[in-house]
Amino acid sequence: MKKELIAAIFMVALLLVTGVAALLRTPKSVETESVAAEVKEEAEATEVETTELDFSFLVKSEGQQPKMADFITAILTQEDIGEALGDMGRNWRKFLAGQSLPKNRSIRLDEKNRYMRFYASSEEDERFSWSYFIEFCCWDFSDGKHNLVVSNTVNYDGDGTPVDGQFSGVDFYLYDVATRKMELVSAYSLGAEFEMPEDTRLLVYRIFNKERMIECECYTPSGMTPSRLRFNGQTFEN
Repeated sequence: MKKELIAAIFMVALLLVTGVAALLRTPKSVETESVAAEVKEEAEATEVETTELDFSFLVKSEGQQPKMADFITAILTQEDIGEALGDMGRNWRKFLAGQSLPKNRSIRLDEKNRYMRFYASSEEDERFSWSYFIEFCCWDFSDGKHNLVVSNTVNYDGDGTPVDGQFSGVDFYLYDVATRKMELVSAYSLGAEFEMPEDTRLLVYRIFNKERMIECECYTPSGMTPSRLRFNGQTFEN
């Protein structure tokens, strides 16, 4: 009986302490905890998003310095590379295996000048004719520790007029010789941002491999205005 009385008194005391603690949790403290939880959720979401945007991969090669074909293979074996690169990848594997490509597909690889070009066109149907090419080149950084691989996609309609496409434009890949990893980098980080008229309707890029230069053709209602940037081994400049 004595033990039961002591247990009952202990439970009453515990309930009183819990009730007082609940009363001491002012609306302000509850609000603070809620804000802290929201901040934590936002931080976790940002961390996941940043990880998803991190696009880097290993480049496999026999020597320390990859060949142009090694860079191309590394890029084309990544996931979610898009329809145009996916088509190029299927034909690239045939090209490396020495197999014939369809008559409306062609690949030109120049290892000496580190340049590659893939061309594709539609079947013989005048109503839905189109063509496009994807070109890649590789330039060295002046530090001797990095390479810059530039890709450019240009689309044409049946009349051979440049048109805007889902995958049109240039992409930049930075290769680290020490880690043997390549990552997709922004044009801004390289200073490769072109000046263009405000009424520009279409952008078409051209690569001049030997000059290490990119030209941006800005099409407006009044005509085309070209803009050029040259890679100096560190960044792009006029």
